[in-house]
Amino acid sequence: MYTVRNILIWLRRSRHSLGFGVQSPFAFNFITDVVNEHYSYYSYNRLNDTFPLLNKKNGKLSKLYFRLANYCQPKCVLNFYPESDAYSDYIRAGCSKSSIITITDESDELNIFRVDMVIMSLDANYEEFFYSLLDKITIDSLVVIQGIKQNKKAKKFWKKVIDDDRVGITFDLYYAGIVFFNKERFKQNYIVNF
Repeated sequence: MYTVRNILIWLRRSRHSLGFGVQSPFAFNFITDVVNEHYSYYSYNRLNDTFPLLNKKNGKLSKLYFRLANYCQPKCVLNFYPESDAYSDYIRAGCSKSSIITITDESDELNIFRVDMVIMSLDANYEEFFYSLLDKITIDSLVVIQGIKQNKKAKKFWKKVIDDDRVGITFDLYYAGIVFFNKERFKQNYIVNF
């Protein structure tokens, strides 16, 4: 079932492949060199052996998180209600100096002052969590929001995030959305066939 659905999504988004129509050099390079990079990185084989039972979606997202960590070299990563235990290992393989904090309970307190990268699923009090992060975000931070198309509530939240004045460039990958906060770049939402 996943394969048929995945093919339909890919066909619907095919005109957004390989950075076609993207005028921004930053966005084009990010799409081609990070999001849609198909090169087999040095750690993929070891990680695939460690997590052989990952489903296709979580495997694809895990490799994306590896490339994102490799790209931005985050010191502090928050993993909010992770869908898979593999995410932390893939992030750590992409940037060994990352300190990863996993939040799986609403009572977990956030006693940190700066966040470089956030992976969040739309579970628990995700909207409140996202807006509480904005005090800890820098212009170099990025937030990945999973499941932005999973239902009407998720789509509405993603639209709110895109429209927020504190948010810069966003990337809609269907399975996840990537949010940047650098306001020096022209604010735009890019649809990417991921």
